[in-house]
Amino acid sequence: MNRNLLAVAGIVILVIIAGAIYLLYGPGKTGTQLNQTATSTQDLTSDQQAGGTTSAQFEQENFQNIKSPHFVSSTPLNNDQLSSTPTKVEINFNFDLAEGSEISVTLNGNEQTAGPTTIASDNLSMSAPIKAALGANYKVQYTACWPDGSCHDGSFGFSVSP
Repeated sequence: MNRNLLAVAGIVILVIIAGAIYLLYGPGKTGTQLNQTATSTQDLTSDQQAGGTTSAQFEQENFQNIKSPHFVSSTPLNNDQLSSTPTKVEINFNFDLAEGSEISVTLNGNEQTAGPTTIASDNLSMSAPIKAALGANYKVQYTACWPDGSCHDGSFGFSVSP
């Protein structure tokens, strides 16, 4: 009796996961449909361009968006081109995050994360502050961990025009 109940519960969970994946990645879905913008920005002078490039040298990079399970959205969005650097990166999920979840932001392979990853009080989002640079292509890599101890990696990127 208990084995049958566990088997049915397992099948129900798989169906729910498959439905969520279809809703997130189904036909016609793109990251830009979420239509979010970075709301908090930092202004830089040319001598504060921590690793960025000038407008003559700058070329926006196209990043692949690798979404972990339960990913909902991010600020900034994948492949956003911003005119100023956001103060932080935030990633939202539809499942509780747990200890071990982490965000790393790099620019040309150099760490640009300016502090520790913070998990929101509702456990549905995490954020990390970043160092500002103009004329920069930022790569965001993250690990999202769940209460059951499993963790999944994801990545995306955004650009800041000079």
